[in-house]
Amino acid sequence: MTHRPRYLSLILLTAISASTYSIEAVAGSPDAPAAIVDNQAGRPGVKSTDFDSSIGGIDRNEDGIRDDIETYIDRTYPDPRQNAAMKQYARIQQRYLIDADDRSKTVTSTRVLYQSFKCLRDTLGNSWVAKSKDLLAMFLNTEPRFAAYGRAMDNSAGELYEAFEGEACIAS
Repeated sequence: MTHRPRYLSLILLTAISASTYSIEAVAGSPDAPAAIVDNQAGRPGVKSTDFDSSIGGIDRNEDGIRDDIETYIDRTYPDPRQNAAMKQYARIQQRYLIDADDRSKTVTSTRVLYQSFKCLRDTLGNSWVAKSKDLLAMFLNTEPRFAAYGRAMDNSAGELYEAFEGEACIAS
């Protein structure tokens, strides 16, 4: 009998943190900034420009990727394979947030996230983790999005997710 590798989701490891702490709780800590700025566009290190109050944000072309994130990917990853891999990840990360309140959809999204992680790993090599975290920070740039991420992680908890096998990158 062969055993296929199984990964306990890194997302699940942070589920406790994200679901336990709200932005208000963090803001009340002694190390927190005095006030949370709603729109941080233009501040050093802030790559997001969409601070819309919705979870999904603005997606004018309706391709499943928030416009500011799509623009960032297009500018940062001109190589077609890397661009496609990052967009594959961005599309499912967006779906993960939007479906945060539906356990079944969240579990399915988590499985597809693992496929996108393998695609990123195959395409970007060792830098895939840092680059996916960079996009995740853009996704979680507002309180409602951060809270949705916590709910999605809660809904994906308690499952075992197998490592994706096969061709992970899908044509978009």
